[in-house]
Amino acid sequence: NFKLNTGTWVAVGAVRAALVDAMGGLVRDAVIVGENAAELGALLLLSDRAQTMPEAERMAALTQALAQAAKAATGSASRVRRAAILPRAPSFELGEVTERGSLNQRAMRAGHQDLIAALYGDAPGCLRV
Repeated sequence: NFKLNTGTWVAVGAVRAALVDAMGGLVRDAVIVGENAAELGALLLLSDRAQTMPEAERMAALTQALAQAAKAATGSASRVRRAAILPRAPSFELGEVTERGSLNQRAMRAGHQDLIAALYGDAPGCLRV
């Protein structure tokens, strides 16, 4: 868990679970980011189905699902407004995957600082709703 720049605590596990459910099978998992930022973001681990979609169709579907998830959220500490697709599978060797097979959120955030910076810098290819 971490705080937004407003001082509001984010319950990362609950936000992650709600986002993955709301993405309608397009993502297998997500890393919630936004510590000390004004709004939440997510790094998305795409599902097999999403990986096989044409890029334009995939980006449109992800944007629509993210927008619907943001509308359903109850406040800034649960509303994910930005997302980027993870460029590679998580690594067990880098500590990004636990022995149980779940994502180590802290290690994933640490290992993808450049992608997080791009996400908050509104880089091309990042989703924003």
